[in-house]
Amino acid sequence: MTSSVQVYNLSQNVQEDDLQHLQLFTEYGRLALEEIYEKPFQTLMFLIRDWSYPYEHPYGLDGGKSFLEKRLQVKQNQHEELQNVRKHIHSCFSNIGCFLLPHPGLKVATNPNFDGRLTDIDDDFKTELVNLVPILLSPKNLVEKEIGGSKVTCRDLVQYFKAYMKIYQGEELPHPKSMLQATAEANNLAAVAGAKDIYNKGMEQVCGGDKPYMAPDQLEHGHANLRQVAVKHFRSVKKMGGEDFCRCYQEQLEAELDEAFTNFIKHNDGKNIFYAARTPATLFAVMFAMYVASLVTGFLGINTVAMVCNLIMGVALAALCLWAYVKYSGEFREVGSFIDQVAETLWEQVGDPGVEVGGGRNACGTCLDQTIMHVLFLFCLGSFTHSFFYTSHLPFNVYLLFFCSLSLFSFLPPHSLPFSFCLTPCPPPAYSFTESVCSQTLSPVLFLIYLDVTECDSPKHLFSLSNQNFLISPKCGSLSAFVSLVEP
Repeated sequence: MTSSVQVYNLSQNVQEDDLQHLQLFTEYGRLALEEIYEKPFQTLMFLIRDWSYPYEHPYGLDGGKSFLEKRLQVKQNQHEELQNVRKHIHSCFSNIGCFLLPHPGLKVATNPNFDGRLTDIDDDFKTELVNLVPILLSPKNLVEKEIGGSKVTCRDLVQYFKAYMKIYQGEELPHPKSMLQATAEANNLAAVAGAKDIYNKGMEQVCGGDKPYMAPDQLEHGHANLRQVAVKHFRSVKKMGGEDFCRCYQEQLEAELDEAFTNFIKHNDGKNIFYAARTPATLFAVMFAMYVASLVTGFLGINTVAMVCNLIMGVALAALCLWAYVKYSGEFREVGSFIDQVAETLWEQVGDPGVEVGGGRNACGTCLDQTIMHVLFLFCLGSFTHSFFYTSHLPFNVYLLFFCSLSLFSFLPPHSLPFSFCLTPCPPPAYSFTESVCSQTLSPVLFLIYLDVTECDSPKHLFSLSNQNFLISPKCGSLSAFVSLVEP
């Protein structure tokens, strides 16, 4: 089942019982032939040793060919069983040959101390042996193994070995149908392995270890293309078992490709410096939030809550130090993975889901962008409140309370506030402004900071942010009154 050439070694002649013994072997091929409509085996070589009639059929391949044609000839006066045996042999093998080998000599047959020395072997045997070996083992004469009309690779051969080992584990000879099913299973598994290899090699070229970080949409696009190529390759490979049998393995291939894509996503995310810094950024944000909360609650006299905030801040600091040690030393990786999972959960639960623009998700409305925006806001808020209270000569406690209140106020979602505004991209001043489309809704506290940083004179002042011109336009009448409170 796994060899391309079958050598049937016989002594002196081919008897009828030898052909009948071969019938059991051809029975497997006959049953397989009913379903795949092809000859299941490739080459059969009759090797007849100790040939004693060189005067009728000479030694070697030519003499064996003439002898075999005569022996396997189907005649009308033959018994039906003998005719069936000969027909089965021709129907199960693509090529059939015969080689007549002389006797090695009396010194070999009668000497109990024969140790394989060539000097003890007859010259005729050595001459014909030199002719036989190249016929079987010469590189130009080697026959590639084929099953179901498709050539078998080394990877495929391993799958066939595994399938045949399962059915031969019992004490009884397996049924021919079981062998056919095992062959079809191994054939489909080999096609799955080949398709996966094409996908993995393609993805390595797209986002391999030596490739830089790739945008998620581009990575998904590459996955879709390579997945389609892999499935197409699986369908193009000649397989056994029928359409329904092969469909199960195609579904298995698609599931394994999706699982492999998940691993490629994780590998690609590991190259993103912001993704790698997500855990420390989250822990630092927790410490900062707990620090601010402890200051506020301590100022208000709620000491129990302040102690809890300090405890959480200490736990976050310890987790940050432990995470840094795990990344540096490579030890306690399970603990590091747990910290990453907790940070990932906090990041996904607390972070904004993003802003919808035109029915789709704004790429700038990610958790990372929102975090950066809040950090910049707190920095600007500190500058604004410091300038305001420095000129007003108010106590430091009032300054701290006002700063913390605005800090917490800025993290509220815009739709929960009685007023908000649109941050709208505008054309450069050289072009006429015709229409504005709201791209992101922010809280009015951020609007205050933008007014303070850009020194706007009116709520419709053009200013630049990240090399992009923007127009601030109020959404409701209460905003103008709110803006007038902070105008210089």
